[in-house]
Amino acid sequence: MARSSIVGFRDVDASHDPADLIRYLQTVSEVPFVRDRAQARLTRSRIAPGHVVADLGCGLGGDTIMLARQVSPSGGRAIGIDRSRAMLEHARARAEASGLPIEFREGDIRSLPFEDASLDACWMERVLIYADDPAAVLAEVRRVLRPGGQAVVQEYDYRGGHARWPAPPAPGCIPSGAPPR
Repeated sequence: MARSSIVGFRDVDASHDPADLIRYLQTVSEVPFVRDRAQARLTRSRIAPGHVVADLGCGLGGDTIMLARQVSPSGGRAIGIDRSRAMLEHARARAEASGLPIEFREGDIRSLPFEDASLDACWMERVLIYADDPAAVLAEVRRVLRPGGQAVVQEYDYRGGHARWPAPPAPGCIPSGAPPR
């Protein structure tokens, strides 16, 4: 995938070839390492049956489906938010066959379509790297989380020429592989 295509994730529907971006995500999202990391992150989180969870920047909906499986046994639900209509079409088609309580909404992560303190968790993976103002997005996440709610975030820093592993955790975060508190 060309560098210009990767930049296209900022606005998939306006990109040169949205179908190319969708094919890329279909390939990457099914890599066992990627799925295992998402499942491990879910296991370490406090997301539980009965919770209402938003998957912000849900893309093709794979994580939204995983979240719905976790929260649905006690009446919880998962809501996928993405600003791309093309991505949401694929996400809805994937989720339809699951029979799980999943809703997908077109929306902007800078202005989430939720009441204040209405969610138990917000889930994001590779979303803030495409945000013009990540701090504003996180402020919006804080607004919609209930007291004691959690933001479960995984981001990569593609700007650097090297990676440091394990990466030091940000203050207040559970580092990858660490047991929950």
